[in-house]
Amino acid sequence: MNSKCCAKTLIKEILKTSLKTFKERLEAQKLIYVAQEVFNVGFSYSFMWYSRGPYSKALARDLRVCDLPPIKECVSPAVLSMINSFVNDLRNLNTPLSKSLEIVASYLMLKKEVFPKPEDPVKELRIRKPYLKEGEIMEAIKVLNTYL
Repeated sequence: MNSKCCAKTLIKEILKTSLKTFKERLEAQKLIYVAQEVFNVGFSYSFMWYSRGPYSKALARDLRVCDLPPIKECVSPAVLSMINSFVNDLRNLNTPLSKSLEIVASYLMLKKEVFPKPEDPVKELRIRKPYLKEGEIMEAIKVLNTYL
């Protein structure tokens, strides 16, 4: 699997986006982080904490330069179906998809990759992102937990 180009293929397949706007690129970053962390998709991107959650410079670069291989060369149909279901479940919330993806990706990163690990990742998320409402956070985490 060519992870560089497969990440872009997965984004196009799931989000149906052109990646031209900042919002679309943010959604893409969060989707790939979640795909790696929750669905074990082997893209091997390294992410760092960014004001809007996990961010990968390498992914940002790759999204600008890749051609799109067929999706079947990138992820199995079962994994694609699971990721599609996850994103659709987030779309069904009363929160925009971009914000829901930001919540779940940020929450995962706070739980797994931020040191020192916060005692309460939800509380830490609210401190770091005061513009997020508790209800939005809890709804998105509830969806996430059904896939963990």
